Amino acid sequence: EEMAKFLENERMTNRYGKNVESAIIAVRRLASRRDGSYDISGVMKPWSGRLSFREMCIILKEQQGWKHARDFFRWMKTQPNYTPSVIGYTVLLRVYCHAGQFGLAEEVLTEMNQRGCEPDEVTHCSMISAYARVGRVDNMMEKYNLMRGQGLVPTVVTLNCMLACLYKAHLYSDAIFPWEDMLQIGLKPNDYTFSLIINIYRLTGRMEEGIEAFREMRQAG
Repeated sequence: EEMAKFLENERMTNRYGKNVESAIIAVRRLASRRDGSYDISGVMKPWSGRLSFREMCIILKEQQGWKHARDFFRWMKTQPNYTPSVIGYTVLLRVYCHAGQFGLAEEVLTEMNQRGCEPDEVTHCSMISAYARVGRVDNMMEKYNLMRGQGLVPTVVTLNCMLACLYKAHLYSDAIFPWEDMLQIGLKPNDYTFSLIINIYRLTGRMEEGIEAFREMRQAG
């Protein structure tokens, strides 16, 4: 265990430098403390005014628990180098999504818009994929429609998550929509996409389209 910790610390030192690495560890250690039992300003006092916005985002990204990530972000906003940005908000949102804290993630989206930081592709894809993983179809589709309404294009990975979610929910007809949207956008499906859509066409009785998708998969190599 000690060797694993040493190697992790060494990895971060090489990537970010000792100052940032030590801040990452200091915030991570808060995971062992009861929520509300510490003063984040006191914990971060050695780094107050000494971190760039990029460095603070790195520290936030490296956190593994949503509670101390939340507290660190609150401290970030008190720092002279903090600027409301889609980057910082999206990093926090991804931490919340990973922890299943969707209510907090939605609050981040609201604050982003209030601060004039319009969510970008990464923000939307993070929310769509997170909702897809837990089978929250309505929320997933709401975010997808919002993203497309802004003229933003999702990644193939995100669309695969959507297809898998709809497939598992037995909403086979609904799954055709993101697939057709993918083709219209011009995204290149991968083998996983083709496997899903061929099964979906089979289950909806659209065998000819399924065969055509199979041919396209073979041609794509």
